[in-house]
Amino acid sequence: MNRPFKIKIALLAGFMCSLAVLIGFNVTANPSFGSNPYMSGCHRSTGYQISANVTSFTVKPGKSFSVYISANGTAVEVEAIAGAVDNNLFEFAPASIIASNSSYDLDTGSNAVGVIMTITAPSQPGNYKIMILGRDSRTDAKPNLAYVELSVTVLGTPSWAAVFVSFLINDLFNHMYVYLGGAAVTLLALGTLLYKLDAKRFTRIHGLLAGSAFILTTINVILVIPAATAALAAITTINIWHLIHILVGIVGYAAGAVAMLTGLGGLRWTKIGYVALICWSFNLVFGGIIWGFNT
Repeated sequence: MNRPFKIKIALLAGFMCSLAVLIGFNVTANPSFGSNPYMSGCHRSTGYQISANVTSFTVKPGKSFSVYISANGTAVEVEAIAGAVDNNLFEFAPASIIASNSSYDLDTGSNAVGVIMTITAPSQPGNYKIMILGRDSRTDAKPNLAYVELSVTVLGTPSWAAVFVSFLINDLFNHMYVYLGGAAVTLLALGTLLYKLDAKRFTRIHGLLAGSAFILTTINVILVIPAATAALAAITTINIWHLIHILVGIVGYAAGAVAMLTGLGGLRWTKIGYVALICWSFNLVFGGIIWGFNT
């Protein structure tokens, strides 16, 4: 091997070594799915903390949700780093790195970041992970950092049968929703109105409507028994609004039961029916004002 050729080989080897060292000292690592950034001594958590107010989400495809991220540490910045776990499948706003005292930082303290991140889920149903870092902004070479993982379940498109069953279980037969109470008050009010317009003509319809209203109210009462029992057991600390709601409910249900029994017996005790209608209507409106009309 002649001398000029040896020199060329040495120069090429030196160039390759220099390039490898240059790349090695300037690379920024992106943790892969399921990895731990602290493994192999790549990063340390010394001096840095990060947390999220919620770490598990269930959303529909393509829908957005928000999470509050809080991070602390010297010159800390928050980053939803590209390439980590499933981050690339989501859209983040703000999309940039959030540094302490930047425009998106809600924490006025130094060396601290508080930011509301709005995240848009992918369109494909499945279970995903998001990794958000609280890291040292002073270097890209193995910075100290802390991380928090968010679990996101993106729902598929449910069948009409699943939607209907979910509505029955979670919404319709739920005392905290307006459906049962609202339907009972509507039926009883309509039956009472028809009876007042023409008692002879609408007696049978009045009985059917009032009976249906009482059945719905009975279901509603059964559903609320556990919550009411717990509330009354803590009578010394019970919220006054809950106590009023429970007492009026008891009076209204008792009046409805008496009106139903007397009606079945052929007796017409209209005043007790009015008591039931007033109590039921009061509780419906009162509950909606205090706790909201959930639908």
